[in-house]
Amino acid sequence: MRRDLQAFIQAVCREFTCVSSITLYPAAFAPAGLLVQVANHEKYLWPHIVALSSTVPPDLVLTCIREGDLLELWLPSPRTFEREAAMMLRVRDAGALLFGKSVNTQEPAHFDPKCILAAQLEAFTHYGRNHIVLEALNCLNYKPLMHTLVRTIDSLLASALISRGRWRFTHNTVHQAFSSAFDTPTLHSALDKLDRVLAILSMNMPIDRDLALTLSFLVDHFSAELRCYT
Repeated sequence: MRRDLQAFIQAVCREFTCVSSITLYPAAFAPAGLLVQVANHEKYLWPHIVALSSTVPPDLVLTCIREGDLLELWLPSPRTFEREAAMMLRVRDAGALLFGKSVNTQEPAHFDPKCILAAQLEAFTHYGRNHIVLEALNCLNYKPLMHTLVRTIDSLLASALISRGRWRFTHNTVHQAFSSAFDTPTLHSALDKLDRVLAILSMNMPIDRDLALTLSFLVDHFSAELRCYT
């Protein structure tokens, strides 16, 4: 085990008696993630989240939740595109218990992977597009907008794959996995246009309004095409 991860677990055992378990899982767009469960009697989670965030290895994604609220991680969030979709599938199928008792990974009876994709699309349409994108364009914040749109593309691809029962992908393979799972000319065409703009970004070209508008339009178009699969 990594030394910084060992140090994190030792710090948790020493300073956070309310923590009941720590599980390491393979994240899609980060080296790994940590799911930290806290006892149900803890009334306020935020102080613990702040304290844990200061000690967790910086390359790992931290999720902290009460034991009794674990089922919430199966459900789509109003801002799902900012949270890894279907994290619990990775915890269930490939998680490694590092400390404490095993996580209950029994999925809810009403869990439907297609709902995650639908929530992602709604989140982007009503929150991402109407607030983040338009506000960034109006304020000329093109570079942060591009980072948000790139993250949104990855999240939409991930949610679409999960809707087909696939979650074993990484940042490097998600585009290829999507192309093989969705053999549809219109989707392939929309994704190809996105990939061409992403290739320009990877060359560290100057980001101007035209490039920001182009990527915003292409992401909007791609999300509209995906709606046919929800």
